[in-house]
Amino acid sequence: MPIETEILDVTTSTCTIRCRLVQAEEVNRAKEKEQEKLRAELTKPYRPKKPVEFSIDAKSYVLDIEERLRLTQIPSIDECIHDIHGAVFVFASIDGKKTVEKGDEPDIKKKIVRLTHTFGDLDFRVISKSNEKHWYKSEYKLQVTPIDT
Repeated sequence: MPIETEILDVTTSTCTIRCRLVQAEEVNRAKEKEQEKLRAELTKPYRPKKPVEFSIDAKSYVLDIEERLRLTQIPSIDECIHDIHGAVFVFASIDGKKTVEKGDEPDIKKKIVRLTHTFGDLDFRVISKSNEKHWYKSEYKLQVTPIDT
């Protein structure tokens, strides 16, 4: 069971801590509340004032500046609600020969889910390659623009 702790007093020689075992029902209620909050956030329409940008590691693939990618795999809202950290987005080049994944940055994942929910079609364009500081990565910056239909 989870433990809730609170530091009550700290001196140079002692520390007083209050501990409490948290009941399973309380943990489940908190988890459900968090999931409801995330569901409300993910289903809320999203119209950013400027295009969303994020970095992605293309691993062994070389992407070209201005190359366009499409989102080929996106977790459902339910999958994201249950594990936003584990959710993975898969992108492919237009010709389908290059595949890259985005599995980190939950805030970016939330934005992409919200954009997809709001617009359906999105344009992912490579706008830059990482600088020399990241020479060991094939890191590219992508920009997302909604395709308003």
